[in-house]
Amino acid sequence: MPAERSTVAVIGAGGKLGMRVSANLQQSAHAVFSSDTELDKVIARMLKLQDVRH
Repeated sequence: MPAERSTVAVIGAGGKLGMRVSANLQQSAHAVFSSDTELDKVIARMLKLQDVRH
C-alpha cells in the first residue's frame, strides 16, 4: 500500500526550531505550510533554504 500524503502546518515557523522542522518536512512527501506572526522572517528564511538546495 503506498504511503498517504499528509498536509502539515508549522505554527511559529519563524523561530529556530520552527525553521528546522519546516526544513525537514520540506524534504518529505508531505505538503507543508508555515505560519508565524513575523511573515517576513519566515519568507526570508525559506528563500535562503531554497538557495542552498539549488
